[in-house]
Amino acid sequence: MTERTQMQAVVCTRYGGPEVLQVAEVEKPVPKKHEVRIKVKATAVTASDCIARGFKLPRYRPSGIMMGLALGFRRPRKPILGLVLSGEIDATGSAVRSFKVGDEVFAFTGTRCGAYAEYVCLPERPSALAIVPTLIARKPANLSHEEAAAIPYGGLLAMCCLERFELRKGHKLLIYGASGSIGCAALQLAKHSGATVTAVCSTANMPLMTTLGADDVLDYTKVECVNVHQRYDFILDAVGKNKTSRFKRECNSLLTVGGTYLSIDDLRPKQTVEQLLELTRLAELGALKPVIDRTYALAQIVDAHRYVDEGHKRGNVIVALAHKRSKEVAAPPPRAASAVITTTPTAMKAVTYHRYGPPDVLAVEDVAKPSPRDNEVLIRIHAVSISRADCALRKGDPFIARLVTGLAKPKISMLGTEFSGQIEAIGKGVTRFRVGDRVFAATGTGFGGDAEYVCVAEDGALAIKPANTSYEEAAAICEGMLTALPFIRDQAKLREGQTILINGASGSVGSSALQLAKYYGAIVTAVCGTAHTELVKSLGADSVIDYNVEDFRQSDRRYDVVLDTVEKSSFSRCKVVLEPRGIYLTTVPSLSIGIQALWTSMFGQRRAKISFTGLRPASEKRKDLVFVASLVEVGKIRAVIDSCYAPEQAAQAHSYIERGHKQGSVVMRFASGNAT
Repeated sequence: MTERTQMQAVVCTRYGGPEVLQVAEVEKPVPKKHEVRIKVKATAVTASDCIARGFKLPRYRPSGIMMGLALGFRRPRKPILGLVLSGEIDATGSAVRSFKVGDEVFAFTGTRCGAYAEYVCLPERPSALAIVPTLIARKPANLSHEEAAAIPYGGLLAMCCLERFELRKGHKLLIYGASGSIGCAALQLAKHSGATVTAVCSTANMPLMTTLGADDVLDYTKVECVNVHQRYDFILDAVGKNKTSRFKRECNSLLTVGGTYLSIDDLRPKQTVEQLLELTRLAELGALKPVIDRTYALAQIVDAHRYVDEGHKRGNVIVALAHKRSKEVAAPPPRAASAVITTTPTAMKAVTYHRYGPPDVLAVEDVAKPSPRDNEVLIRIHAVSISRADCALRKGDPFIARLVTGLAKPKISMLGTEFSGQIEAIGKGVTRFRVGDRVFAATGTGFGGDAEYVCVAEDGALAIKPANTSYEEAAAICEGMLTALPFIRDQAKLREGQTILINGASGSVGSSALQLAKYYGAIVTAVCGTAHTELVKSLGADSVIDYNVEDFRQSDRRYDVVLDTVEKSSFSRCKVVLEPRGIYLTTVPSLSIGIQALWTSMFGQRRAKISFTGLRPASEKRKDLVFVASLVEVGKIRAVIDSCYAPEQAAQAHSYIERGHKQGSVVMRFASGNAT
């Protein structure tokens, strides 16, 4: 069989934000005489990777000049980033003696970078000429590749810091930023050395610090926690000088006479193979446990960088290139396997897209399952609605929307906003919900609903679903009602006896608007196709216009409100059927309706209005969900579902919606959702 000559890699051709990273096919490297080629199973997104991607260091300072010499001043000289990895050697150069094909290794790539790829070639031994050398060692036998990739970055830098301190048993060490990659490693290494360690972190990470062995844990959000009478032999600032606080300044005054303060920014590390081998030994002893915050797929590298840029990760953020765990290798007796401290999600099924285009750009992939933060709930999605907005985003249409969603390709790889499911896990700060609650929700501009799992903030657009609905029905209600309600209640301000014409009354938003208008006591004229007239009558329409038979604009009737849900009319064409103080509403935003809304707000009696319902605050949507659920439970409104599809049929679902003849909602089912 012919060997592949191409591989997938994350390429960075210019400096900037996370969006400069792109997954591309590049040439697979061939090892030179003294090199090994490693099939990368896992890498990590480190703070240094993010700095290199953005070239955030001042270029006129020595550190910036050194970085520019190593990476390139105007653009990256080495477009594939990535400092650490774990994988398997699949080829060796003719002069390699220390490793053989099949060896499972982990590595620190130094200034070579290159770990964000399926394969990388690294020298068997570190070069004396390298600014930051490349280090390779056999990975700890008791760790998976993902766990092993979490060791080198923080472990090597922490070891350099503690060697600088010449830390010994009985010394007192304070670590500021103890929950990060470097901090977690420094805490464990210091405890192994016999030191007394005080960890400084956020409230949410205090239990983790205790688990890792901290003798005392201080919450940096509470300055009063600082004991002014306590003194430390060493203080390690593991987050750098850019992050400052009153607490940090208070801590820096607690050094003993002759004590040492060290910021990670001032460290000039000299990593060695011997250090990497020592990390292996400690990991196999169980004295050094990998701490993993989240795991992403390679295609999610932009999301991973964004998360690290936020500055709140704990431990390490891992990128898994192969989801199969390494072969089972027993830890050397009598040493126990490492107890991994991790919130690592496993894989889940999701419908993804990585380029704009027709429905066939959609594909079902295995991606990383998310883990809830302290204020979030993890929801197992049973059903998600597929809307016209999803189809537009998939196509990148209108083009101006790409200024937000990504110019050349989508920034977010998963669509889906309105869904229903069951809460599977909660963050420790969550009080409104519990595991097992059946909910319906909207993610808004965060998307991500086209997957088996999603995390939603407790105070987001989330509510208990109506007890008398299935998951499919709840997802359909969520989609149509969250859009229709702001138009009917807030924009039209419908009152009993007023008249409204709804163009597209059989669609998801139209059928919801029809039912809400009847709830508020309006007289409703529904416009739809021949096949859907019976449906809109069953929903309460007072009169029905079949657009195949009659043009409503030619009628003598006048309406207080005209709501167009299908972009088949316009304000100028509908003015003729509006009462003198009538209102024209459309759910489809455009430049023309924006101009008309502004103009009519100042001149004339008839008004044109638009509402960007998807951009409303989550708190407003949450109240609307609770209100809608109450209407469903008393039988005032109901779901209208056209059809249900499996994730593997996502392209078919999008194609069907784009034909423009659906009634109600189209739903995608991820799990058996007919249970109430």
